[in-house]
Amino acid sequence: MEPLTLSRMSRPRQAWEVLGGPMSAGLLAGLLLGTTWWLYVAAIAVALIGGLPAGGQHRSTATAAARGVWGGLLWAGTVLVVHALTGAEAALELPEPQAVYLLYGIVPSVVSAVVSHQVLGRRRASAEGAQAAPAA
Repeated sequence: MEPLTLSRMSRPRQAWEVLGGPMSAGLLAGLLLGTTWWLYVAAIAVALIGGLPAGGQHRSTATAAARGVWGGLLWAGTVLVVHALTGAEAALELPEPQAVYLLYGIVPSVVSAVVSHQVLGRRRASAEGAQAAPAA
């Protein structure tokens, strides 16, 4: 059975995977950035865990990395916009200029996407090898 890649998903599922997930996680983190440090960190952990499968939904490392850039940019941008709209004081110091914060989303997302792509690729190759092996 071929793995479910982004290109094989329905349009609504693609929209959720590419837009909805990162922006929902960014909304949560942006709201919690104005509360306490540990709630904000918990929201980051939820976003990281939720984004892990994204890299594995691509056929190449380059497209997995591009997905990481996009997801990280959407997540971090949403965090900044939502936090600004709340008007709350940040529970931790944000970088100046705040655009640097975008890198805080992009870099870990790219690393996560590439690693998950590589891990899933090895599992796929192993499964394909096991299916191709003749029965003894």
